[in-house]
Amino acid sequence: MPNAAPERKRVDATRWASNGDMADAIAIAEQKYLANPSAYRRGEVTFDMGRVVGDGYKANTAEHMAASTVTVRFNVTTGKPYTAYPVIEPKQKLGE
Repeated sequence: MPNAAPERKRVDATRWASNGDMADAIAIAEQKYLANPSAYRRGEVTFDMGRVVGDGYKANTAEHMAASTVTVRFNVTTGKPYTAYPVIEPKQKLGE
């Protein structure tokens, strides 16, 4: 069907707890990336912040979950970050 909507992969929906948490995550990821860019060939730095920095919902569920892990993606040509987001951890429900 030429006018059918394309099928899309459902993804988790997350948000930062604060702008400060996002800024902290980006600053830490930049330090990690700049210290050893070859360790992040895909330009993706994922790490645990050690505290809850965001929350959200798993794809296809209504379960509200916490996030202490973050991912910051870098342009491998320029070495500059272009996106950052909290990563939901299935084992960590909000309030835990």
